[in-house]
Amino acid sequence: MKKYIRFRKERSLDKVIETSFYFFRKHFKPMMRILWKYNSVLIVAFLASYFLYHFFYFGSLNSLMNFKGANKNNDVFMEIFSSPQFLLVGFALFITSIILFPRFYASIMGYMRVYMENKGEVKDEKVKTYIVKKSWGFI
Repeated sequence: MKKYIRFRKERSLDKVIETSFYFFRKHFKPMMRILWKYNSVLIVAFLASYFLYHFFYFGSLNSLMNFKGANKNNDVFMEIFSSPQFLLVGFALFITSIILFPRFYASIMGYMRVYMENKGEVKDEKVKTYIVKKSWGFI
């Protein structure tokens, strides 16, 4: 039987930190399972766009360093960074980050809210409804 943690009790700062770490230590696996279950597509899309962005960015810088006279010719610099692939990947990274991070926060807050409402029992469906309702509000 797990010990129920009360969040709304008044405490000193050291007790708040101690309680928070105790909660995350005891509920790390179920919280990560819910994060992955409801955000896995966004996580994969964000990581893919992040790695592609860095691939295009650092690949472009390497080609600039190897190009003779790159310091004198700024047209090459602007041509690489205004390429459609670089702009598309940058836009995808921007959009996925705007959507993913509020969903992460909504997932964690929803888990904690359902935990408090049900006195220690977390139901996935209630967390899912909280994520759907509140994720746009976190933006």
